[in-house]
Amino acid sequence: MVVCFALVILLIICVLAFANQKPKNYPPGPSWLPFLGCFLQIRNIHAKKPYYHLVWAQMQQMYGPVVGLKLGMNKVIVVSGYEAVQQAMFKTDFQGRPDGFCFRLRTMGQRLGLVFVDGSFMKEQRRFCLSQLRLFGWDKTQMNDIVVKEGAELVNLIKNECQRGPIQAEHLFDVSTLNTIWTMIASTRFSLDDEKLIKLVYLVHEVFRILDMSGGPLNQMPFIRYVAPKKSGYASMVAITAELVDFLKEVVREHQESQADSFINTFLQEVNNNKSNKDSTFTENQLLAILMDFFMAGTETTSNTLSFMIHYLVKYPQVQEKIHAEIDRALNPQQIPTMEDKDKLVYLEATIMEVQRHGSPVPITVPHKTIQDTKLMNYSIPKDTIVLPNIWSVHMDEDYWKDPHVFRPERFIDSKGKIIQHTHFMPYGLGKRRCIGEILAKTTLFIFISAILQSFKVESNSDTDFTAKLIDGITLALVPFQVKFIPRK
Repeated sequence: MVVCFALVILLIICVLAFANQKPKNYPPGPSWLPFLGCFLQIRNIHAKKPYYHLVWAQMQQMYGPVVGLKLGMNKVIVVSGYEAVQQAMFKTDFQGRPDGFCFRLRTMGQRLGLVFVDGSFMKEQRRFCLSQLRLFGWDKTQMNDIVVKEGAELVNLIKNECQRGPIQAEHLFDVSTLNTIWTMIASTRFSLDDEKLIKLVYLVHEVFRILDMSGGPLNQMPFIRYVAPKKSGYASMVAITAELVDFLKEVVREHQESQADSFINTFLQEVNNNKSNKDSTFTENQLLAILMDFFMAGTETTSNTLSFMIHYLVKYPQVQEKIHAEIDRALNPQQIPTMEDKDKLVYLEATIMEVQRHGSPVPITVPHKTIQDTKLMNYSIPKDTIVLPNIWSVHMDEDYWKDPHVFRPERFIDSKGKIIQHTHFMPYGLGKRRCIGEILAKTTLFIFISAILQSFKVESNSDTDFTAKLIDGITLALVPFQVKFIPRK
């Protein structure tokens, strides 16, 4: 009996020692502990550096552009600097997506949707979604018309609200940005004062604050949900996901009854056509997961960037004055801005790009995963390693930008007054896994901001220094702040 117990203990020790061994030629990084990996070292740095992208920046200084980590039982590399990030995003071996507890938690315990899938499943679903969305306006004149309409509705909302005083700005754009994608998905839109929608969108933001782009401790060590369900964020994620899924199920049910001409009904038809195929990727759960992806993306990143934009316009009034002058020169006061005006509003476009660079609301891209053993910067990267590309490090590269911490839209304008497409500017990522919503996001940012600044001057609601205070998470978010929208004559 004693011998058997000793053998079991010895076996456990051997397994832990093997699991804790760094692969040969793995990138440099902190030491690992069984089960925890580098969790303690990362937590200690995070206690001093309030945001994870700054944690990874410090590790870049300590270990170089490719840092080898272990988070829980997952091998992870953090990739920083232009050369390493570009290689990781373009190389075919890095085009996978990680599979994990938190990634599945939001899609009914299965690996579904568009964001966290890969291989043939991803290719088939991405191809179908893009082809169908194009039929409903994606990347066409109809998309521009949808965004223009939402921009006009947003301006009207601000006109009504600003009469009562300062406006809470950090969630001002949530429903409007969601409508730009939802109109093409569901052939309907939400009222901007829809209380149920406002609550649901708020819950989406809460999910983005619970985790970081690596998935956080809950994803790396799922067992902690039993020990600390509230502190780990598990209880909140389960409750929020359940509420969002219930809402989306009701949306699908309404479309099934109405048989409206929409992306949702087209997908449902595909589900019916493939009922006899047990290997089909077209299922009702997959539709719910796609809707979840679009709902979350449509209410977080673009909305967040717009709130960053308002913050920068208030903080740098001289920039806002230049945009006002440009709009007044280029547009008739009665003219509603459209994407056709983009070439006439170069300084506005440059300012949007500088906010995305300087503020970097998405400092780390959606994680990638290696699909086979591979190499990066002469290091050996094993199959199934999670890859975190640090976009912030490229946007703040002193060798390239010279003064990256200075907010200066002019850096995106050449001597002929044209926009410069900098290689080190990559807010939507690079390569085949580049953000699927990039075209819509660019259209929304340009039309919403040009429409707002055509109608309003934006000022701080206080005399104190208007310094950005951020909340960490999957993306960066601004703490609640109020601004005054003053109608322009």
